[in-house]
Amino acid sequence: MRTLTYKSVLGFGSYGDMTIQQILDLKHTRYLRNIYFTCSKINFTPEILDQIFVPLSYRINKPGIDKEKLKKLNASIYAHRSEKYNDNYKTMAHVYKNMRGFYKSVNISENRKFSKGNLQARNHGH
Repeated sequence: MRTLTYKSVLGFGSYGDMTIQQILDLKHTRYLRNIYFTCSKINFTPEILDQIFVPLSYRINKPGIDKEKLKKLNASIYAHRSEKYNDNYKTMAHVYKNMRGFYKSVNISENRKFSKGNLQARNHGH
């Protein structure tokens, strides 16, 4: 069994050449939680488990995996976030929907086709 610390290099996966601290600096806690719950021989120090938001009630005995706890934990974390950001998402979606027509009208002049002579003139700065 392998217990990973902040200076440990992961050695596999998308971030195989990075240390745990570098992955945490990128704020990829979900990736590390996924590794904790799905890799039977990988464990983290208690400080890292606290930092990737794995409470004591969700910690599992190693070696072993528990995908159901991972699903429940992610659902509880992201349900809280979705309540907080749901209103912001709706307002921003409305703003982007209205701006889409503006950008289409601006880009129409840039998308028209030019003749060879016209393109040469534009290229030479005329």
